[in-house]
Amino acid sequence: MLAKFSSNVISAKVLAMYGKRIKKEDYYSLLNCKTVSEVACYLKNDTAYNRELKNIDEINIRRHELEFLIKNKILNDLAIIGNYEFTTREIFARYIIIKSEVELIIHILMNLLSMKKEYIYYDLPDFFKMHTKLKLDMLLNINNYEDFYDFLYYTVYYRLLLNLKPKSSGEGINLSKAEQILYNYLYKNFFDSIKKIKNK
Repeated sequence: MLAKFSSNVISAKVLAMYGKRIKKEDYYSLLNCKTVSEVACYLKNDTAYNRELKNIDEINIRRHELEFLIKNKILNDLAIIGNYEFTTREIFARYIIIKSEVELIIHILMNLLSMKKEYIYYDLPDFFKMHTKLKLDMLLNINNYEDFYDFLYYTVYYRLLLNLKPKSSGEGINLSKAEQILYNYLYKNFFDSIKKIKNK
């Protein structure tokens, strides 16, 4: 009975989210936008992304910052669905957290490589803030790679990315390699968790 209730609630939530999707006319409008600012303004004012983008400065926002915030909607939606999924809640929640951490770390690395301190961390999902092991209070003080590795120090990501740590102050991290390592960790963790359930 409980499983049936869970399934019905999830179906209703997913259908409601589907109704708020980006539709064909929205894509046409987005294609007519000339700048990132215009895209951000349209998404903020005319789509269901308004919650994630409500605090942005449409004029000065950069593409990678907008992408980061847009991805938060996916995480928020997954978190809502996860509240009703009783049988796999733990795996589902863990996937959401790790995915959020991976994308946040990549976002920080992109900022370090561009040498511009333009963080937008105030919109991180509450679900993420409550469960991550990353020290979010250190975010605004990450000015270089030493700060970055201090931020990661007590997490698995420190070990994963340690070999990529720049040897000199003028050297940058290999972002493509870092992304590969982080996403490999995310998907391996997810599939290993699924295998554990199947073997029970």
